[in-house]
Amino acid sequence: PDYAIAYYNLGNAYNHSNLCDKAITVYQQSIRLNPDNIRAYNNLGVAYKNCKLYEKAFEIYTKVLEREPDNQSAATNMGALLNSLHRYEMALRYCEKAVALNPKSVEALQNLGVTLSGLGLYERARSVLQSALSLNPNNANIHVNLGSLHRRMGNDKKAADEYRLALQLSPQSAEALNNLGVIYNAQGLYDQAIDAYRKALNHSPRDARIYCNLGAVYAERGDYRQAITLYLDALKMDPRYSKAYGNLGAAYNNLKMYDDAITCYKSGLKQAGDDPEIHFNLGIVYRNKGMNGEAMKEYYEALKLKPNYPEPHFNLATLYLRNKKNEEALWHFQRYIQCAPNSPRSGEVRKKIAELEKERK
Repeated sequence: PDYAIAYYNLGNAYNHSNLCDKAITVYQQSIRLNPDNIRAYNNLGVAYKNCKLYEKAFEIYTKVLEREPDNQSAATNMGALLNSLHRYEMALRYCEKAVALNPKSVEALQNLGVTLSGLGLYERARSVLQSALSLNPNNANIHVNLGSLHRRMGNDKKAADEYRLALQLSPQSAEALNNLGVIYNAQGLYDQAIDAYRKALNHSPRDARIYCNLGAVYAERGDYRQAITLYLDALKMDPRYSKAYGNLGAAYNNLKMYDDAITCYKSGLKQAGDDPEIHFNLGIVYRNKGMNGEAMKEYYEALKLKPNYPEPHFNLATLYLRNKKNEEALWHFQRYIQCAPNSPRSGEVRKKIAELEKERK
């Protein structure tokens, strides 16, 4: 019997069942038995991506494209991987290549549309996604991507219409339900947001994002304990999900459970890697505990990772001002305005800058 093919087919079954860890194991066995099966490499890359092992997925797709530069599936998969990492400039080359190799590939066109949207090329993105829709009018995912495009363009009404169209075509689309929940939450329609997220979880019970988004609705309503339960559920699904650590720590902070918040943020930095938001939020907790020196260290760590991050500058300025270090406070207020000239608190900050400059004279 051809065990290589058997393992390959079993890997495909595991992939379709969202059992990416098992898929990885059997694809590797298939490749050991038949190192020339390029499709097994490609699908192994998909399994790595589904397991959020992005570097390994990138390595696999790179190897495939080195062996077969015109492998359309590998180019498509690489573009999708880079899109998921928001590396749109790098994704563009692969997405355009995938479309050039097969101009009628709906998947390749969708990936290119997502890339162009991420780059802010909205009209081109819409044109590409409409081309995909003309090839497959009943593809719910295209409507999801059009909805996300409209969200980027600031039109939540059109976005919601596209998500509803997606749900008419595929009532089990967890992505459409999740994205509709995001819009409802932004509009303060919390009951509708909760309903959308709950339905999404029925269809995708292992999606950490949905647990995290549902938790955020409860946090908006002030039900931090329910939010904490959901953020912990998100981390069970994805222990490296930095947003869940950030939200969980904030919920602990709101309940004045500062030690739990600190433990949470430190775990986030260990599991998810250096993240400016986590460093910033950890600084807030230290400040709330009166540990201003530790708070300042975390704000500076956040700025090392994200130099144009305005909020650490504001918090550093207020701490320096409290300690009567006006020159340092002035510098950070000025940097805040450079980073966020139109923020809601920019008027307050400009007034403070004027006062400090007057005192300097």
